[in-house]
Amino acid sequence: YILGQRIRGANGNCLESLPFLESFEHWSRDDKGYYRWDKLSDPEPYLKKFRECYIFRGKVSKVSLSWNRTEALDPTHADSWAIADHGWFFVDCKEWIQKPDLDVAEIPQIGEPFRFGEGLRLNLLAQRTWMGEDRIWVFIPVQDSQRVEKRLVLINTPLWWEYSSLDQLDSLQKTIAAAGA
Repeated sequence: YILGQRIRGANGNCLESLPFLESFEHWSRDDKGYYRWDKLSDPEPYLKKFRECYIFRGKVSKVSLSWNRTEALDPTHADSWAIADHGWFFVDCKEWIQKPDLDVAEIPQIGEPFRFGEGLRLNLLAQRTWMGEDRIWVFIPVQDSQRVEKRLVLINTPLWWEYSSLDQLDSLQKTIAAAGA
């Protein structure tokens, strides 16, 4: 079972969930193949998108929460996470795991904080155990929606807090190898 769905024919002893690269698009794999939701599928669409991801190890150094984009909230209070509608996260990049050669606007630099925003899922982040840990950060290049000309920016993957602990590093490196990145 992955996300409450039975994957018929999958080997439950080695079935693993893969990082979300698109909202509502779940992939997993076992020793037999790759599964899109609960069906055995060709992995190439997933692996192609995965090859373009920027992946590094780092730790959150600062969080700035706000309500109504102007009212600052104290990130040390659990209530702030429940009512915030936006947060800026500053992650210190410690080590590159995968760094594609794509022309993006800003790339995390080793030893420097990289800032990204989050809005929709802040209340799910109220348990802040992930903030004090080195984590795996996966960023997807997308077209900047505020520009007409081509300009790629990095956005964090959906559900990054669930699939980014360092115990997932072996699985991630298997995916990098499979993608040929």
